[in-house]
Amino acid sequence: MSSGDAPRPRRQLAVALGLVGLAAWVSLRLATGNPPPAPVATENLLAGDTLAHTLAQTGALAAPRPSPQRAAELENLVRQDCGSCHGMTLKGGLGPDLRPLTLAGSDPETLAQIILDGVPDRAMPPWRPLLSEADALWIAHYLLKGEKP
Repeated sequence: MSSGDAPRPRRQLAVALGLVGLAAWVSLRLATGNPPPAPVATENLLAGDTLAHTLAQTGALAAPRPSPQRAAELENLVRQDCGSCHGMTLKGGLGPDLRPLTLAGSDPETLAQIILDGVPDRAMPPWRPLLSEADALWIAHYLLKGEKP
């Protein structure tokens, strides 16, 4: 059974677990005095700009380079939070396989958009409330390479 064929209660449970994980992550960040990053401000973007166009204009289409601490946080998020649905080794589970061989040829900007906005009617929740566009693009590059970009 593919993740798209999962019975509705199973998908709802997966979304609920993902949201619980997000809430736990935010609570931990706040408790340690390290709040989640604010999403990238969009007030200066022209109407109709796409994520890829905006990133191209800002020079962020190359693998973004967060601080070493932020990169470690994002890597942990992928292993722990993404791993809860995609499998701890990212080989797939409720969600699809996210290893580089499976994602080969995928567009990093498209992957970043999926990370940020989720997939409607599927268990993939939106991460936009907790991740910036640069964070999502870093994760996309991380998944495509199987290592830190």
